[in-house]
Amino acid sequence: MSFGSTDVGDVSWNCPTAQVTVTTWAAGTPGHSWQVVSQGKSGLAHKGLIYAAKVMAGAAIDMYEDPEIIAKAKAEMKEELDGDTYHCPIPDGSRPRALGVERQGKNGVSFRKDWAKCNLLLPFYRKTKKQFD
Repeated sequence: MSFGSTDVGDVSWNCPTAQVTVTTWAAGTPGHSWQVVSQGKSGLAHKGLIYAAKVMAGAAIDMYEDPEIIAKAKAEMKEELDGDTYHCPIPDGSRPRALGVERQGKNGVSFRKDWAKCNLLLPFYRKTKKQFD
């Protein structure tokens, strides 16, 4: 099994977190590939999706019916952290830059010339070109 990077690491520093992993594609399929996409509507993928939904719904029902579960999870988290706190590595005030955008400001968006021909942005660029000229 391989692992990727997600925002759950950030979330898990701020509240108790649990994850469930289910099978939604054939063993040996490379992640983030067309092979994964091609299996997305298979019976295996649907069964995995339904199973994950049932697990999440069951957990939500359990926590709703027994709030002590949440209290115990918070206590366990506090004990595990032992005073450690989360420090976001992204500087305060940072804003993400949109793909193909040179600058963002009060007057709108300015496209870089090399991105104007990008297939991904071409439909948007054609519709809004006059706004940016």
